[in-house]
Amino acid sequence: MQPVTFKIEFIPLARSLHVAAGTTILNAARKLHVSIPAFCGSRGLCGKCRVTVEKGYFPPTVVEQSLLTAEELKAGIRLACEAKIADHCTIRVTEDKEVLALLEGQVHAVDLSPAVQVHRIKVPQPSLEENSADLKSVLNAAGIKTSFGIPLDFLQKLPHKLREYEYSGSLISVSGRVIDFLPNNSLKGPFGIAVDLGTTTIVGKLYNLVTGNLLAVSAMLNKQSDFGEDVISRISYADKNGGEKLQLAAIESINTILENLSASAEILQDQIYEMTLAGNTVMLHLLLGVPAQFLAVYPFVPAFNGPVYESAKTLGLKMNKNARIYCFPVLGRYVGGDTAALLLTLYRKTLHSWLAIDIGTNGEIVLFHDKKYYFCSAAAGPAFEGAHIKHGMRAMNGAIDHIFYHSGEIHYHVIGDKSPKGLCGSALVDAMAVLHRTGLINLSGAIQSADGFERYVGTHENQPCIYMTQQKNIILTQKDIRQIQLAKGAIAAGVEILLRKTGLAVSDLNAVFLAGAFGQFLDIDNVMYIGLLPEMERRKIHFIGNAACAGAEMALLSVDERRTIQQLLDRAEYVEIATDPAFLDIFTEKMFIH
Repeated sequence: MQPVTFKIEFIPLARSLHVAAGTTILNAARKLHVSIPAFCGSRGLCGKCRVTVEKGYFPPTVVEQSLLTAEELKAGIRLACEAKIADHCTIRVTEDKEVLALLEGQVHAVDLSPAVQVHRIKVPQPSLEENSADLKSVLNAAGIKTSFGIPLDFLQKLPHKLREYEYSGSLISVSGRVIDFLPNNSLKGPFGIAVDLGTTTIVGKLYNLVTGNLLAVSAMLNKQSDFGEDVISRISYADKNGGEKLQLAAIESINTILENLSASAEILQDQIYEMTLAGNTVMLHLLLGVPAQFLAVYPFVPAFNGPVYESAKTLGLKMNKNARIYCFPVLGRYVGGDTAALLLTLYRKTLHSWLAIDIGTNGEIVLFHDKKYYFCSAAAGPAFEGAHIKHGMRAMNGAIDHIFYHSGEIHYHVIGDKSPKGLCGSALVDAMAVLHRTGLINLSGAIQSADGFERYVGTHENQPCIYMTQQKNIILTQKDIRQIQLAKGAIAAGVEILLRKTGLAVSDLNAVFLAGAFGQFLDIDNVMYIGLLPEMERRKIHFIGNAACAGAEMALLSVDERRTIQQLLDRAEYVEIATDPAFLDIFTEKMFIH
């Protein structure tokens, strides 16, 4: 008996297919590569995977009735992870393609010594007197002493290529391993790419490895976001459904970056011979197809520390198939290759003591003191990315990114000067400070009425809320405020525990470096007001941009930097803050607004 199928069409994308009855809208969308955010990993928790049913009938589920209003349900709004197809239907979606990614970081000058080298060779034509094997001839001409690891397809093509090129050409090697042979006049590069594989966004930079010149930059949203906004959601999805789809999503994203970069620089992707890639521990596991579920259960052990070297062919990346991928080493549990890359941008600092923080879902924190590095990861969760917040969203056009009050009124700024759609992370930090200053929340974060600001207090689902716009269409609920407190408490507790570990006071720090896109757009006064960072001299705080990508660029241009990473790790200690006897007390205290 044939299974019952129905046609589902997504507009305005004009994509459709037939799926079995009972398939969720979200799973149908994934089959067509239609992007629908599923921040909670399709568990029916976040309510962010909203679509509009233009045609067809979907009885609302219990979850939809709890997360959507009666007006939304009446208007055809459904949750893609919940609504199951039982009829031919047409679904309206808004694909989230735009990305406001932080592209620049502090790339320090390095001696140009890439792993990829070009050897211009000319070998004598073979004769009865001189009849060395083709491979031996080209290796001798290039001064390469070993044939270890040479790809089979290189050997298969070498005899014909050598004679076609009249016994001269450009031999390409990566760390002394020969991978390609080209005619001299066809090589524009060679080229390499540095990649920051972020949980939310991916940034790639294309370099000419002969000149060291930056040729092109590209960024996009990580397609893995369709399977969960934060790393725990993605681990959960991979554990239940296998990691293949998550690996493919990462590879498709990087391939899009590769296509954009090569088109922008007008080069052949086949002449991209190496990629240096920085990402957090979970991102590296999922990209490489390594099981990540054991990172989510005690004692949170990664499968590898690295660094990891792999071929483009094995991963399915659209560069030269024999190109090499260098993945930065994992430092410990949730402190990954992105933090190792950050270290490359900071190790030259001659300061006695400094602190570096990448404020995000994982909250990686590094404290340098007395020639030693102390690391920890603070499980801040995805609140600062807008997840688990009623009207939270990424930093994109339509997002409120700053909030302030003046003359008795709360004001805001919207990215792109558009109508506000929601609140991004920097606005959430501002909101906490503004609401406390106005008396609309107390030290514990509880919503309360305040003289002169009564009109901002309302109710949502029988719980108090704060109206953040005059139209009252964007609110902060009591639950939202608690999520922000949990996130900021985790970061602040991590900082405090590392300071106690080293016996340092805040005043002993010579500098604090804020990395990543989120940190770049924060109002520092508000950050310190709510206690996300301890109170300190403003002059000590420095924004260092996309440090993960900057470190990947440095490692691409110089193999010496890769050796430096290992030397730095020999002086590093991972600190498990959750097992610190004082953690719970510190975390609880840091949740207060102060």
